[in-house]
Amino acid sequence: IKFLTEKGAPNAVYMLTLRSLCNYFRNQSANHVAVYRRSAVFDAISPFLQSADKNTRMACATLMLK
Repeated sequence: IKFLTEKGAPNAVYMLTLRSLCNYFRNQSANHVAVYRRSAVFDAISPFLQSADKNTRMACATLMLK
Protein backbone atom coordinates (compact mmCIF):
# COMPACT_ATOMS: atom_id res chain seq x y z
CA ILE A 1 0.00 0.00 0.00
CA LYS A 2 2.98 2.26 0.60
CA PHE A 3 3.79 2.41 -3.12
CA LEU A 4 0.25 3.54 -3.92
CA THR A 5 0.47 6.54 -1.61
CA GLU A 6 3.75 7.86 -3.00
CA LYS A 7 3.31 10.78 -5.36
CA GLY A 8 5.20 11.14 -8.60
CA ALA A 9 5.94 7.49 -9.28
CA PRO A 10 5.54 6.23 -12.85
CA ASN A 11 2.15 4.75 -13.75
CA ALA A 12 3.74 1.33 -14.19
CA VAL A 13 4.64 1.26 -10.48
CA TYR A 14 1.01 1.83 -9.51
CA MET A 15 -0.29 -0.78 -11.92
CA LEU A 16 2.23 -3.41 -10.82
CA THR A 17 1.50 -2.70 -7.16
CA LEU A 18 -2.21 -3.17 -7.77
CA ARG A 19 -1.62 -6.41 -9.66
CA SER A 20 0.68 -7.64 -6.90
CA LEU A 21 -2.04 -6.97 -4.33
CA CYS A 22 -4.52 -8.89 -6.48
CA ASN A 23 -2.18 -11.87 -6.59
CA TYR A 24 -1.46 -11.61 -2.88
CA PHE A 25 -5.13 -11.55 -1.91
CA ARG A 26 -5.84 -14.49 -4.21
CA ASN A 27 -3.94 -16.67 -1.75
CA GLN A 28 -6.33 -18.24 0.75
CA SER A 29 -4.04 -17.55 3.71
CA ALA A 30 -3.98 -13.82 2.87
CA ASN A 31 -7.74 -13.39 2.97
CA HIS A 32 -7.67 -12.42 6.65
CA VAL A 33 -5.28 -9.58 5.82
CA ALA A 34 -7.56 -8.40 3.04
CA VAL A 35 -10.53 -8.30 5.38
CA TYR A 36 -8.58 -6.70 8.22
CA ARG A 37 -7.01 -3.97 6.03
CA ARG A 38 -9.95 -3.58 3.64
CA SER A 39 -10.64 0.09 4.36
CA ALA A 40 -6.96 1.03 4.07
CA VAL A 41 -6.68 -0.81 0.75
CA PHE A 42 -9.84 0.79 -0.65
CA ASP A 43 -8.71 4.24 0.48
CA ALA A 44 -5.34 3.72 -1.21
CA ILE A 45 -6.72 2.46 -4.52
CA SER A 46 -9.73 4.76 -4.92
CA PRO A 47 -7.77 7.59 -6.61
CA PHE A 48 -6.63 5.15 -9.30
CA LEU A 49 -10.17 4.33 -10.41
CA GLN A 50 -10.06 7.60 -12.36
CA SER A 51 -6.66 6.88 -13.91
CA ALA A 52 -6.14 7.64 -17.59
CA ASP A 53 -4.38 4.27 -17.93
CA LYS A 54 -6.81 1.47 -18.79
CA ASN A 55 -4.63 -1.23 -17.22
CA THR A 56 -4.44 0.63 -13.92
CA ARG A 57 -8.23 0.99 -13.82
CA MET A 58 -8.60 -2.70 -14.63
CA ALA A 59 -6.24 -3.67 -11.81
CA CYS A 60 -8.23 -1.47 -9.40
CA ALA A 61 -11.50 -3.05 -10.42
CA THR A 62 -10.06 -6.54 -10.09
CA LEU A 63 -8.74 -5.77 -6.63
CA MET A 64 -12.08 -4.35 -5.51
CA LEU A 65 -13.86 -7.49 -6.71
CA LYS A 66 -11.53 -9.80 -4.80
